[in-house]
Amino acid sequence: MKKKIFKMTWGKGILLAYLSFVTGIVFMVYRSVAMKIDMVTDNYYEKTLIYQKEIEKMRNTMSLKEKIKLEVTDNKYLDVIYPIKPDGGVITFYRPSDSSADFNLNISADEKLVQRIDISGITRGLWKLKFNWSGSGGEYYQEEIVILQ
Repeated sequence: MKKKIFKMTWGKGILLAYLSFVTGIVFMVYRSVAMKIDMVTDNYYEKTLIYQKEIEKMRNTMSLKEKIKLEVTDNKYLDVIYPIKPDGGVITFYRPSDSSADFNLNISADEKLVQRIDISGITRGLWKLKFNWSGSGGEYYQEEIVILQ
């Protein structure tokens, strides 16, 4: 009895190449559909319409002698040092990698123009802090990047 030996022919080679290509495409479609994609913001188009106001606030911030300074102490607290006494405003903690972790805090500085924020419960990694505040008769906006470790 003769053993059948697998013989590669042109037809089998073309079929193998075609099946490999189709399998690769199906795998890539599956991966792209399963991947979580976070938008920068849910209401992106509305935000772009009011961006001119943000530009005015950034110009006001640039006219200040000093900018907001951030200091992390003991990996538990984030000290925000304001250049002027804030009358009110909001700090937006924006996490580019996970929009579900984003949150807002009201600005409240003490007499030394410092606001201490407890960061012990915040996820470690890169955060973009957006300061939107008013004080001394003007409105201001500043963004800072912080990497919590």
